[in-house]
Amino acid sequence: MYVHPLVRLIAVVGAVLALAACGSSPHLNDAPADKNVSLVYGYIDMEEAPSKLQRVTMKKLKPKSDTPYYHFWVVDGMFFRSNVPPGTYKFTEFGGFSGWKNVDYTYNFPSQGRGALDPVIRRPGAYYVGTYKYEKIKKEGFFGQDKYDLAPVKSPSEKELLQKMLPYAKDPHWKAMIEKRLSKLR
Repeated sequence: MYVHPLVRLIAVVGAVLALAACGSSPHLNDAPADKNVSLVYGYIDMEEAPSKLQRVTMKKLKPKSDTPYYHFWVVDGMFFRSNVPPGTYKFTEFGGFSGWKNVDYTYNFPSQGRGALDPVIRRPGAYYVGTYKYEKIKKEGFFGQDKYDLAPVKSPSEKELLQKMLPYAKDPHWKAMIEKRLSKLR
């Protein structure tokens, strides 16, 4: 039976993508080689945004690093990352894809100021950087750029995020860290 090479290529690419997706589900199952690392997490409500939240990036500012960028797991607006060493950080961007518009959106975090989105990690622990809502700001003119603000909101709370994250903690170290933080929030 003859199969067109393009059809064969599409089948192979589809299989590779399916296998890659299986190995890329969110998790906290990497045992830390160094116990001096932390868990960083937060939430962004993207209801008013033109895309969903699919990626969040944080940059290590101090001390200097050859690999300064940290990419986060994202699940329904919640973002989290384990194995973050001590240092000074700044969240740089977040974004996602809008399927119906066929556009990939990248949003920059504010570059000025200190705040929860600029964590300083001094010792191991769970670092909550806040819960925010993407709020669209009216653009200027027909061709003006979309503007937005990240407004702090109370829901979901830190406790709710930790409870939602707990099933992803396959490694005992991360599970214990989340449970310890939860016990302080009760």
